[in-house]
Amino acid sequence: NGTMWFDTKEGKLKIFLNNKWEVSSKDLDFNIRNLFLNSRDCTGGGWSFDRAARTNNQYQGTYIIETGNDWGSADYACQNLFTRGVVKKGDNVTYCVLARLTGATGVTKDLRFYCENSPVNNSIIGQVTTEWKQFYVTMSIVDAMNTAGSKMRVEVGDLEASKLKLQTTSPILVQGEVAVNWIPAPEDTQ
Repeated sequence: NGTMWFDTKEGKLKIFLNNKWEVSSKDLDFNIRNLFLNSRDCTGGGWSFDRAARTNNQYQGTYIIETGNDWGSADYACQNLFTRGVVKKGDNVTYCVLARLTGATGVTKDLRFYCENSPVNNSIIGQVTTEWKQFYVTMSIVDAMNTAGSKMRVEVGDLEASKLKLQTTSPILVQGEVAVNWIPAPEDTQ
């Protein structure tokens, strides 16, 4: 179950479910679009660094952002999303990012999502460890997020005392409520 196959004769994507091939395109959204610009390296296009920096290392084709400072992060300006017309009040969006800790073994810290004026601001979205893992949070866009100070990001609060570093990569924001793997924004491929 779950195997997919594209039937070139019929031009349809099929999935094997309940011991038979079924046409599945009616239930799948093939229009996933990363709403973040420049998310491959988190520079320009709405990105800024708060006590964090882009490294020259990559993971799964995107640059690793690193901070050893409490509450350091790569931030994306929500206002940029409104200005470009890719979100509006009432949209449900999902923020996804890969994260891990470096500097010690066997450690676990709360990973928090921040977005000023968002209903999910200051939410713990999981436990970050020394292994790369995807984290995500779904939120409803509200008008109050369309301000200069509202920025999406993930942070760990107690890195300095632990002598740890938080690394993140592959940030993506998509319409809907499904966590997805990173793809570039269409504007970043032109």
